[in-house]
Amino acid sequence: MFSTVGSNTFTVPAGVNSVRVSMIGGGGGGGSWGGGGGGAGAFVRYSTLSVTPSTAYTITVGGGGNGGDSWNGITAGAGGSSSFDVLLSVNGGGGGNDIQGGCWPSGCGGGGSTFGAGGSGAGNGGNGGNGGQFGGGGGGGGAGFTFGGAGASGMVFIEWWIW
Repeated sequence: MFSTVGSNTFTVPAGVNSVRVSMIGGGGGGGSWGGGGGGAGAFVRYSTLSVTPSTAYTITVGGGGNGGDSWNGITAGAGGSSSFDVLLSVNGGGGGNDIQGGCWPSGCGGGGSTFGAGGSGAGNGGNGGNGGQFGGGGGGGGAGFTFGGAGASGMVFIEWWIW
C-alpha cells in the first residue's frame, strides 16, 4: 500500500502479468467562516491492470486539500489525484465554499470516503478523517469566523498473485 503523498515507484515482481488496484484521491479542504465541508476523494476498487514483469511504474498519492482561511484570502483547496502510472487515475475531492457557504455559523462536515470519515464542522474545521490507515475524507468547514480543516491524503493499494 502506498500512502506517502507524492510520487512513488512500484516494481512489478518477476512472473506477475496483472495487478489489482484500489485507490482513492485526496479529500478537499473545508471552507472557512461557516463554509462548506470539502468533498471526499474519488475511489476505484479492484481494477485489474495488465503490467510487465520487472517493470517500474510510477504511483502517485494525492494529498489532502488545504483548509480555507478567509482572513488571509486563502480558499479551500481541492485534494490531489492518485494514479497508477498512466493506466489508472482518480480525482481528489473539491474544496468547500468559503464564507457562509450554507452552513453558517457552525460549518458543514466534510464528505466521507469509502475508507475515510469527513471532518466535523465545529470550531476550527476538523481535518478529514483518515479512517485508520486509509484516507480521502474531506475537511470540515470552519464555524463562525474560523478556518476550515484540511482534507485527508489518498492512498493506492496494489495486489498480485504468482501462480
